[in-house]
Amino acid sequence: MDVDFPAKDFYNFNLYNVSENQFEPQGDLQAHIAIILPPFASSTEKDFLSKILQAVQIADLDTVLTLPLAPHARFSWANFVTQTQATHWLIFARTGVGIGWQFDPPLYQPFIWQNKHQFLFCESLAIIQNDVNKKRLLWEALKQLFQ
Repeated sequence: MDVDFPAKDFYNFNLYNVSENQFEPQGDLQAHIAIILPPFASSTEKDFLSKILQAVQIADLDTVLTLPLAPHARFSWANFVTQTQATHWLIFARTGVGIGWQFDPPLYQPFIWQNKHQFLFCESLAIIQNDVNKKRLLWEALKQLFQ
């Protein structure tokens, strides 16, 4: 039985074009701490993050790698991780699926992946800033992450 297969050009097309990781990293590109968060909505959010970092003995935002991503911007952690030396990842307002994983880790529970990368997923700074219980959860998780 003869079967005519479509020409190779039939298979050679893009179904859709996904542009990955279009953002401007800020801070120290060689830092061991990376923070993924939406762009600051106000100066109070930036001040709040600075206070959080100072509480865990990080001098300021310039000493970490900051990745400001719009809430629905595509991002692939797997594509980005090879471009950085970061081992500690603090992720605000994103899920595991939102950074290209197949699962969503629980919020405010640090975990280690492949004995190298430590992650902490949290809600947005605006939500945490206005909720005493979430501030406490974040503080307890940060102590575990940076011990």
